[in-house]
Amino acid sequence: EKGIEFIVSSRGNLPQEILTDDVRLKQILGNLIGNAIKFTESGSVTLTVSFEFAEGKNRLSFIVEDTGIGISPEGQKNLFQPFSQGDSST
Repeated sequence: EKGIEFIVSSRGNLPQEILTDDVRLKQILGNLIGNAIKFTESGSVTLTVSFEFAEGKNRLSFIVEDTGIGISPEGQKNLFQPFSQGDSST
């Protein structure tokens, strides 16, 4: 609807299956991607998935990037605090 591009890419060999809380993973990715789309008027939203073995552990990473307005330094301080919102105008 907004005319922005949604790009999905991967880095490295991804596992065929993972053991995770699929409800929470869908919720987190849905929120991150939804917010990226919400605050991006033009350009793109990109989801990059990567897998690596580091420090004796398997690590699956999800990176959401957008060309939107960004988050102010003050908003970034509150980003991962419970019950907070980076932009109170919405």
